[in-house]
Amino acid sequence: MYEKNEEYIVTCIDDTDLNSGVVKIDDMVVFVPNLLIGEKAKIKIVKVNKKYAFGIIIELLKPSINRQELTCEVAKTCGGCQLQHMSYAYQLDYKYKHVKKLFDDIEVKPILGMDNPWYYRNKAQFPVKIKDGKVQMGFYRQHSNDVVTCKECKIKTM
Repeated sequence: MYEKNEEYIVTCIDDTDLNSGVVKIDDMVVFVPNLLIGEKAKIKIVKVNKKYAFGIIIELLKPSINRQELTCEVAKTCGGCQLQHMSYAYQLDYKYKHVKKLFDDIEVKPILGMDNPWYYRNKAQFPVKIKDGKVQMGFYRQHSNDVVTCKECKIKTM
């Protein structure tokens, strides 16, 4: 039986449409956010269900050639850039693959990418909160109502 906080060395064999890598530990499927196919990592189990578990990356041992450095200072905490760790070409392939899975009986054309994959989004919602008497504006932390403040968004046109 697998337990919370146990650590394992794993290699990612697949991915989900929710940006989690899929690994197997014996017969247990484990979902690991931000792990790319082919990457080897040390992970920690953070939640265990009957048939699957969730883990987090502790250390990336062998990164994918499709992984890129984060250019945004809040990308790890902000809920707006879930794919920024992927190269742009890989993002397009990832999106195409998962859209095609949803519409397997319909022809899905390849995604037309941009010359510059930054500063393209023309709409965004910026939550505003007052904390300790100060106004905070930014994006929500993923799976949370906490506001992550940011001075610049790398995908939003200014």
